[in-house]
Amino acid sequence: MSVAPLRPARRIAGAGGLIFTSLDGLSWTTQDSGTQAVLYGVAGNSSTIVAAGAAEGTQPGCTVLVSTCSESQ
Repeated sequence: MSVAPLRPARRIAGAGGLIFTSLDGLSWTTQDSGTQAVLYGVAGNSSTIVAAGAAEGTQPGCTVLVSTCSESQ
């Protein structure tokens, strides 16, 4: 998963691996998570985002995505 540099933001995850981010809660940008799995939640801080969800397709288990950012902004 690769996302824009982290700043204080709101994040929403959902079906098809979609992740949306917003700095103001009004304007939202779609981020590519790299999976088609249903994502149940996404959380992060100034350097890491973690998204968790169902297994992709008919595979057993779950999906956990982690993205880190070392850029200071």
